[in-house]
Amino acid sequence: MKRLCMWEGWSEWGDCDSFCGSGTQTRTRASLNEDCATQTESRICENKPCTDVCNDKLLGSWSAWSTCSKDTCTRQRVKLGLFHRVELYCGKEHLVQEKSCRTRNCPRECRVSGWSGWSECNGRSKYRTRDIIQDGDMCPELYDSIPCTS
Repeated sequence: MKRLCMWEGWSEWGDCDSFCGSGTQTRTRASLNEDCATQTESRICENKPCTDVCNDKLLGSWSAWSTCSKDTCTRQRVKLGLFHRVELYCGKEHLVQEKSCRTRNCPRECRVSGWSGWSECNGRSKYRTRDIIQDGDMCPELYDSIPCTS
């Protein structure tokens, strides 16, 4: 004959086992009978969406800027995550900042405008020009000409 078990009340729900997104909470209750096992009950819990966590102050502070990379002429700093596996929840834009740096080994980008329209033919050739927007190393040609055709 099966024995009827008697139980204490349920414990409070435990903390959600996930920092963000869906997780599980459990609670237990003990049996008043020696030959009955403790019962456990679980339920799904929802924390704030993981993407919201990336905008909070929970990510920690920024590291110091790295030294300038000779290959990319940039330096980086990273967020020091305060929770496990932060990279799974937050995109690179929340975790890494990059900026250009200028050293003797890094050329400065030269930026120029688009070409002007062709000039009228001056007898033998016509020309077009463009302007420097940001001076830098190794700017392209600013003047172009072609022979006139009649």
